[in-house]
Amino acid sequence: MTEIQDNQSSEPSNNTKQENQQNEQENQQTEQSISNDSSPPSVTRSTYESTDKSTTSDGFPRMTPKRLKEICKELKLYVTPELNDVLYLHYKGFSKIENLEKYTGLKALWLETNGISKIENLDCQAELRCLYLQQNLLAKLENLSPLVRLDTLNVCNNSIGKIENIACLPVLNTLQISHNRLTDASSIDELSQCKKLSVVDLSHNRIEDPDIVDVLELMPNLRVLNLMGNPVTRKISNYRKTLITKLKQLTYLDDRPVFPRDRAMAEAWARGGREEEMKERELWQNKEQKRINDSINALADIKQNSLQKKRERDDQAVNNDEKDIDESIEGKITPDVEEEKKIEDIEDSEENMIEVKIDRSRQQEEPESIFSSHQSRKPLISEIDQSFPSQEIKGQSAFDKEMVATDARIQEVAATVGSTVEERPSNDLLQEMQQKYYKQLDELD
Repeated sequence: MTEIQDNQSSEPSNNTKQENQQNEQENQQTEQSISNDSSPPSVTRSTYESTDKSTTSDGFPRMTPKRLKEICKELKLYVTPELNDVLYLHYKGFSKIENLEKYTGLKALWLETNGISKIENLDCQAELRCLYLQQNLLAKLENLSPLVRLDTLNVCNNSIGKIENIACLPVLNTLQISHNRLTDASSIDELSQCKKLSVVDLSHNRIEDPDIVDVLELMPNLRVLNLMGNPVTRKISNYRKTLITKLKQLTYLDDRPVFPRDRAMAEAWARGGREEEMKERELWQNKEQKRINDSINALADIKQNSLQKKRERDDQAVNNDEKDIDESIEGKITPDVEEEKKIEDIEDSEENMIEVKIDRSRQQEEPESIFSSHQSRKPLISEIDQSFPSQEIKGQSAFDKEMVATDARIQEVAATVGSTVEERPSNDLLQEMQQKYYKQLDELD
């Protein structure tokens, strides 16, 4: 029994040993595979050459023509190199400037935040105006002579210890060289030869020499100067006044502008010290107060003039309204007068008509006065029609009809009243009545 147990105990031990050996072999295989994956792939020589062209021996990417075209596509620039006037190559990790020969139309080149240690291969960039090389590994300014139209050069945050090789730039206007390793007047002596240079940023360097003021004084067009962060600002007595007095064209110093008042007081201080400066300050205060008073008075005059013009406009408007009212009143009166005249004319005409009618009525009443016992009679024609219904008058005019009716009327009147007239024969009476009646008819016509 003991032998059997010993055999059983020995069997699992052997099994565990085998399992351990297998695990060790598997681990070795996995380590080999990992090491093989981390190592460069075993490819042909041509592939090695291609990888060497895209990167440097230190592993930095190279500025190859292919890579430049890819960058242009990414930034939506022209794929044709000659057509680009701006090229953005910042934050790309380049260590060398190269393969820019075809980019002849560039006016601004951005090479910020790379690993560039030397300025080179810019011979074909004759049209370049702005070159940005801040935050690189530059230790020297060099190879800038082809850039004859360069206006702005930015080499901040590098390791430059001396300003040199920039006097060959005839139109250089702005130089930014802060956060470098400039120390004394000799390190910036090149600035005195740059006649067009007007903006210089020397902040946060290691300048301690007060003699830099003499170098800066030789720059005829210097207008903006920044020396903040340098020990020299504490070593120059009356730093701001001294620089303002020495640099005649300066308009901006460090973080503040140089106003005409500042310059006048600085020059007064240079002439007679503190007392002269106080006098100049008082003069400027008086001038400022006078200017303020003049502006206030001018505003008051403007306000007064505007009020006066407003009053005049109001008065004119009132006068115009009064004129309009008068004209309207006159316009209303004249029609009334005309209407009254028309009414008077109508009344006169009516009176005349009445008189005419009265006259006519009187004339008509005259024959009836003779025969006052008789009533007024109807028109003769209708009367004839009623009195002689059986008698027809055909083929006669209205006048003939009237004449016939008149004769009949006269005869009827004569027959009825002929005996009442004394001492007058009937024929004379008929003739007189006929004449009066014909006269009335003529007047009516």
